[in-house]
Amino acid sequence: MRRRFLLITTSKSGLEFARGLRYSGHRLIGIGRGYSRSQSPISAITASGPKVSFAEGVPTWEIDIDDKKELSRFFDEFDFDFAVASWPRLLSAGIIELANNRIVGTHPTPLPFGRGRHPLHWLRALGLRRSRLTAFWLDKGVDTGRKIWSIGFSISRFGNVRDDLRTVERKSLLLGIILGLILRLGVETRALPPKKLGTLWAKRGEADSVIDFRMSPKAIVCHVRAVAMPWPQATFFDSDGGEHRIFDARYAPLAGLRPSFRWETFGAILRRESSSPTRLRILVRCFGGAVWLVIQEPESIAKLFPTGTNGD
Repeated sequence: MRRRFLLITTSKSGLEFARGLRYSGHRLIGIGRGYSRSQSPISAITASGPKVSFAEGVPTWEIDIDDKKELSRFFDEFDFDFAVASWPRLLSAGIIELANNRIVGTHPTPLPFGRGRHPLHWLRALGLRRSRLTAFWLDKGVDTGRKIWSIGFSISRFGNVRDDLRTVERKSLLLGIILGLILRLGVETRALPPKKLGTLWAKRGEADSVIDFRMSPKAIVCHVRAVAMPWPQATFFDSDGGEHRIFDARYAPLAGLRPSFRWETFGAILRRESSSPTRLRILVRCFGGAVWLVIQEPESIAKLFPTGTNGD
């Protein structure tokens, strides 16, 4: 049966998911694009995003993500069968009840594992290479609703969190098509296992991305790539307490061939190279090896490497 649905989203993944539902025969009757009066979510879609994806035929509302009354008015305005949410805030029990408990959410982990905040960042930071994009019915818990379907995706070994976001956007389209067919066929959904069998990830903050050179090369590279631009990059502190943003990190498997390598302390800078007029590539000793880091901040670079020294 063809059904009418609403979309509330701040992301391209939400738009792609809705497009998949439309491809499988369902009708999108309203879009709520979330924005923030203070600071919008990083990589949020612009006001023109829904129009590009769905032309002018679908009414679009601008909804403050922190204003529950605006969200309630949006749901009150339409006669719909279900809704889709790709939203940066937990929806209140009142909103879910207003939608007759028929709001579909997605999460890029095999629920109930990896519930919670910043899943793509955690997947990178933990060094995981496979995950699943899961569609489920929202309830008042944190990613604890009845599971509908999931599809697998890979996390590229040499990419960063931006690449993972693009992957999830592509998979969202496919998951939307599958979900649309499932809803048309009336397939029963499955209850998630008890919460104690899953894991809950906390919000990642600045402190979670500070590099300690007692970490292994793999851990450092994973952390740097988990918070690539446009998110705030990983940081490290030099011996004088200066803070440096890290734009990229690479393995340095041959660094251990240097005769004096094993006697260098963690955080010692073994080599430096100019990668551009404003960026520097440095080789840093860490636990179990060394790692190449690309940093910016010309003033601090001059402080770290006075004229006539090169760190070799």
